[in-house]
Amino acid sequence: MKHFFTPLTIITILIGLTSCSEQTSLTETLSQESQLKSYSLTTAEDGSYILEHTLTEGTTSTLISTTAGNEIILSDGYSDSSTKTSVLPLVNNEIKIDFISENEVSIPGIKILDEKITTSSAKKIDYVKDYTVSLLNDGSYELEFSLPNNYIPTYTFNLELNRQEIILIAGISNETNTYSHNFIKFEGEKLNIVFLRAKKSHTLGSKRINRLYYPEPPELEID
Repeated sequence: MKHFFTPLTIITILIGLTSCSEQTSLTETLSQESQLKSYSLTTAEDGSYILEHTLTEGTTSTLISTTAGNEIILSDGYSDSSTKTSVLPLVNNEIKIDFISENEVSIPGIKILDEKITTSSAKKIDYVKDYTVSLLNDGSYELEFSLPNNYIPTYTFNLELNRQEIILIAGISNETNTYSHNFIKFEGEKLNIVFLRAKKSHTLGSKRINRLYYPEPPELEID
């Protein structure tokens, strides 16, 4: 028996094939995920940093460290564990990590500017200490940090300087003095996070002195 297809039937078939093709392409795009699922970078007592990163299944990583920074090379391969831990030093008051992936998914690098820990009695107070920055599974960044007693953070965005600012103000702190905040990095834009310590404004004679802000390490840059 011969089958006859009307023009409407042919058009319907073509639309169906096109839809399947587009859906397949979309599925392939969605399935192409980053080889890096998440990571956390934490300060250690000796002034170094502990990097813990979690990989997708079938991915392995190699660490290459130089005086210019650290590279984490992500490639297809077998790994005994999906989570790897590395100890990285602070070099010239800076730690820099770049993630190099074999697939086309770009992974932002991170750079932290900080000061080395010293036992000198003349060292100024560390207002920000014991901090951790993490890339979460949803693509956002979480910053956890501790402050001295009677200091609390206020979060703001400086539009002129295009940066996130955490202003430390004297006030009643919580029981643990530990805080956390989530940040969103937009594609093609740098996520810059700085700490500023606020000094109360005061009046000197008849002249009022405006509030002053002192930068406090660390400063974080995520490309």
